Parts: sequence; structure tokens; C-alpha cells
Amino acid sequence: EAAKEAMRLASYKMPVKTRFVARDIPVVAGETEVEEAE
Repeated sequence: EAAKEAMRLASYKMPVKTRFVARDIPVVAGETEVEEAE
């Protein structure tokens, strides 16, 4: 959650194009966390 929030705050400082890419990163990270939990 903290990493997600930090990523969200950082995205505001990024160019619009990079912002859309950054929005997809938390989704990938969430999937990785689930795999590690198993």
C-alpha cells in the first residue's frame, strides 16, 4: 500500500505519457505479491 501511494504521488510529477505506464505497475506488483504469498 505504501509503495502504491508513493507511486501515485510520483506519477503526478511525471509526464502524462509516463503516467499511464506508471498506473499499470501497481497491478503487476499486486500479482507478484499474490504469487509470493502462495
